[in-house]
Amino acid sequence: MSALAVLRTVHAEGGTVSLDGGNLRLRAPAPLPPAIVSTVRAEKPGLVHLLTGCPDLPDRLDEFEERAAILQFDAHLSRSEAERRAWADVFGTAPPEGLHR
Repeated sequence: MSALAVLRTVHAEGGTVSLDGGNLRLRAPAPLPPAIVSTVRAEKPGLVHLLTGCPDLPDRLDEFEERAAILQFDAHLSRSEAERRAWADVFGTAPPEGLHR
């Protein structure tokens, strides 16, 4: 699972992942399922890399998702191409390597 997919999974459960120094902080209004916590731990290096390059990603994830969906539907793009373009639109940079794996 990619780091972005992990962020989406946590977000869907109402939680957030943030970077605090070199540590990940996982917050949710209720305990997350153990499988999700395990996935976060397993993807820690990818999450640290992604959040280091884009620390405001958790706050802008909905905006990114909406833009990618619009591009995918309206421009008839593949999901990966729509996300690549949405990343540039929302964050003003090229997407990080390994956004999709």
